[in-house]
Amino acid sequence: MVGLGVSLSLAGFGNPTHGWPMSETPPLVAAGQRDGYRLWQLSPAPTPPFLIEVSLNEPASTYWGLWLAGSAGAEQQLLVDPQGFISCGPQVDWRPFIHAHAGANRLSLQVEPDGQLVWRVNDEIAWAGQEMLPSRIGIAVPTDHALDDIEVTFYERP
Repeated sequence: MVGLGVSLSLAGFGNPTHGWPMSETPPLVAAGQRDGYRLWQLSPAPTPPFLIEVSLNEPASTYWGLWLAGSAGAEQQLLVDPQGFISCGPQVDWRPFIHAHAGANRLSLQVEPDGQLVWRVNDEIAWAGQEMLPSRIGIAVPTDHALDDIEVTFYERP
């Protein structure tokens, strides 16, 4: 287990926010609703490499998270629910993740130019893989949360 952590850190998948400069976050624009959730999209979509961190200013009553879509229409999402379970991938598939908390969580997505994605929950890697270069990136929040409830921090690697 230690070897994997060292390998991921050396490959640049440690917590990069300590070395990446913060940048101006692209504006969030309404992208519709789906299953009782309001979708907000970064517009324009940022160009990799970048990292986006998202948290809600008050705990959600139901699940929320990050989503992205590739140019061919494939989607990925990282969702967290109020009980501390996560779902990561194209389909909702809840599983326990020891670093997800019941209540407030910070989610992040690191995107590399080769399509490598790293999803984190509270700075811990929940999933990493080479999937796609996203053409759309956004945040899904319950409809009872306003845009002001979302805190977004954006980092770009020079």
